[in-house]
Amino acid sequence: MGRLTEISQLWPTLVWIAERVIGGGYYYVLWFLALLYCLLHTSDRPDLRATAGPLLILFILIASPPVAWLLLTKVFAPPYYPRFVWVLMVEIMLACVGTEVVRRQKGKWQKGVALLAVLIAIAASGQFLFAGQIHFSGKFYQSSNRFKLQDETIAIADYLRQNHAGEWGYFTEAVNIEIRQYDAGILMVSGRGTGRRLENALNQTQWQSMAASYLKGKMSVLVLEHNNEHEKKLNELGWTVENRIGLYDIYKRTNE
Repeated sequence: MGRLTEISQLWPTLVWIAERVIGGGYYYVLWFLALLYCLLHTSDRPDLRATAGPLLILFILIASPPVAWLLLTKVFAPPYYPRFVWVLMVEIMLACVGTEVVRRQKGKWQKGVALLAVLIAIAASGQFLFAGQIHFSGKFYQSSNRFKLQDETIAIADYLRQNHAGEWGYFTEAVNIEIRQYDAGILMVSGRGTGRRLENALNQTQWQSMAASYLKGKMSVLVLEHNNEHEKKLNELGWTVENRIGLYDIYKRTNE
């Protein structure tokens, strides 16, 4: 019954992912109208059916229970990768059709009006992509550096390079997804989907045994968001805060 339960939840899962990516409202109507436009389009320049065909096949595959079950349980890790399937189908479709509608207009004014109508239709029917719903740290920030990363991420990487080069580190999720973009030489025991594992262990009733078991690994540096309770617990397990950079604490093992 476990597998049947998983399959029964596929459509709700797909709908949930789609709503978080492209929102609700009339966006779906606009999308299907764009798809219909592509399929009925007969012009040879460009042939939008060449765009609509593969996307329609992709939609049928992702909506087919056997294939969807394979993708969602064996290939993808919801809600991360499946959202890009929806972005691929929706955004490319609307971009192609919107461009073609504007291109087919004859005069300058007609093109301007068509462009305005397309932009209004898209803006009024959906939401800004990933607007406030899909995130890692629970907050958005504006970078002030050319790397387009948190300033803290860069400062943490520079600090580790100077003080802990060649050492393995655990990074909380917000830093975990960025730090290798800045420095590919950083040694990490945490990866996608594991950047909250230690924090989750520290929040459990049996935190001491669970966290101690996880910390038996080869990491010698921890980078966590500052949390007084977590700091007390990690002190008991032989870790102490060596430095604090912005919102993040850098822990060093003291019982080696």
